[in-house]
Amino acid sequence: MDRSRSAVLVLVVAFFLLCASAKDQLAVGEKLLAGQSLVSDGGAFALGFFSPDDAAGPARRYLGIWYNGIPGPRTVVWVANRGAPAASAPTLALANDSRLVMSDADGRVLWNTTVAVSSSPQAPAAAVLTNEGDLVVQRANGPALWQSFDHPTDTFMPGMKMRPSRRTGKGDRIVSWKSSGDPAPGRFSYGLDPRTSLQLLMWNGTRPYWRTPVWTGHAVTSMYVSAGTILYTAIVLTEEEISVAITVSSGAAPTRYVVTSSGRFQLLSLDGAASTWDMLQSWPTSGCSTYRDCGAYGYCDVTVAPAACRCLDGFEPASPAEWTAFSFEQGCRRKEALPPCGRGSIGVGFIAMPTMNVPDKFSLDSGNRSAEECAARCAANCSCMAYANLQSSSAMGDVSRCIVWAGELVDAQMIGWGGETLYLRVPVAAASTDRRKKTVSQKKLMPGTVTTNTWSEIEGDHTVDLEFPSIRLTDIVAATGNFSETLMIGRGGFGKVYKVVAVKRLSKDSDQGAEEFKNEAILIAKLQHRNLVSAKKNADDRQQGNKYSGCGLKILSGEVKTLGSCISYSLSHEHTMRQGDQMASIIWSHRDFKCRKLDDKGCQL
Repeated sequence: MDRSRSAVLVLVVAFFLLCASAKDQLAVGEKLLAGQSLVSDGGAFALGFFSPDDAAGPARRYLGIWYNGIPGPRTVVWVANRGAPAASAPTLALANDSRLVMSDADGRVLWNTTVAVSSSPQAPAAAVLTNEGDLVVQRANGPALWQSFDHPTDTFMPGMKMRPSRRTGKGDRIVSWKSSGDPAPGRFSYGLDPRTSLQLLMWNGTRPYWRTPVWTGHAVTSMYVSAGTILYTAIVLTEEEISVAITVSSGAAPTRYVVTSSGRFQLLSLDGAASTWDMLQSWPTSGCSTYRDCGAYGYCDVTVAPAACRCLDGFEPASPAEWTAFSFEQGCRRKEALPPCGRGSIGVGFIAMPTMNVPDKFSLDSGNRSAEECAARCAANCSCMAYANLQSSSAMGDVSRCIVWAGELVDAQMIGWGGETLYLRVPVAAASTDRRKKTVSQKKLMPGTVTTNTWSEIEGDHTVDLEFPSIRLTDIVAATGNFSETLMIGRGGFGKVYKVVAVKRLSKDSDQGAEEFKNEAILIAKLQHRNLVSAKKNADDRQQGNKYSGCGLKILSGEVKTLGSCISYSLSHEHTMRQGDQMASIIWSHRDFKCRKLDDKGCQL
């Protein structure tokens, strides 16, 4: 009996010790000591003291938040005392005035929070570590007095907001560590551009280093990250501020953005099986994607491999010798001078360059203007060098943004799909020449839209008896990054499946041929099941046939139409589209087969 009671007593004591060690909050007057930690209620995060390099000993101690329960080195997402490490015996306490205070063994304050002081009696506050990784100081049932999410370090996580104030122009930035072993603020930072709030910038010190595409007005965008993980980015617009927030789908793997000390902005997701972080994307990419790489009036063409600097239409290298030597600092100059400014819009026209990430240093023209109004305003203002009309629908309703450039054009990119159309001010003769030379390069694939160009539009006078258009192989090569492995999301019965435009390629490795392809296309057209696909687009390049085991190169491309939220685009051998109960429809066809009629009953081949 005594042994049983002793065993029960040991279990009870162990239980209470476990609960005590896993507490998620600090009350007024309590202290957190070295070797102790707070653990969030769900166990996802821990807060405590750490040394960046455990081998360095206790000489540099920092208060931080890290992912809890992941084997291996700590993944620290927030640091309090970045520039003032403790030499020994640090403590964290919640003072009577609701401030968090970190001190060293001698009582020197190394870090503390600032909260508004109320003259009226208030309920006591507590500091709580949430399961999202946010350290929050608040009173019972009251708003947050202070939270770590408002003071990020080098990491941007779901639940955080990145925002500049519309009144002050100042805003949040995430700032890299000085080095992998030093949490002090480093050279690189990332945040919303306080000048326009329509783009995000990465800085190297005070100089722009890399830039995101301009925001087009979509309130929510989504990105397929990995199996079971979808990352949502939300733009919140109020009279006081504009903010960017991210969240992930339910049950998703831990996902985060981080600015590294080497100047990379990375998207990372946890591989739970291996307990390692997979780097899903990293910016800037290789080539000419850093800020102003191609100089004034140049652009980075990422539709070719490797990416290359080129001059905007109507411009030529300012120094051909340096351009040939791959030195692009001097940029480009006009081939023909513009008419004198006093003539207004007489003698000027505009060259259209589609699928562009537009240049920096733009101004937002006030008002919800149509494309025609935007063009007219730029034409009438001789200082306007270019314009773009950004149109989209969002939670705020239809949006039409007219952005204009009055000075030099820098940091543009041609991406080959999506993007915006940039209209460049040129002498009218140059604009007329450009219209006569219009080619398919101005009709690139755009994800999420329905392309209506016919084969005769693309091929000139050469017509093909197809109700549904074909797509040139060159366009699909551009849209898939020359069939880059980084854009591939899986393999189907005919070969590889690519994201963005959902392209499937019949490759030399395929174990299926034209007959199987035809049978499959007919079956899909007859069934028209919501899990399957219906006829729409194709490409076929017979000139490539000798490279693919005697078969013509066959491409299946499709516009992806999501039902509900963004979903996982994955074609199995049965060609189903799976992501839980949500499905997508990819519309495709093949040039060898004619789709005479498309209705609710299917496509007649």
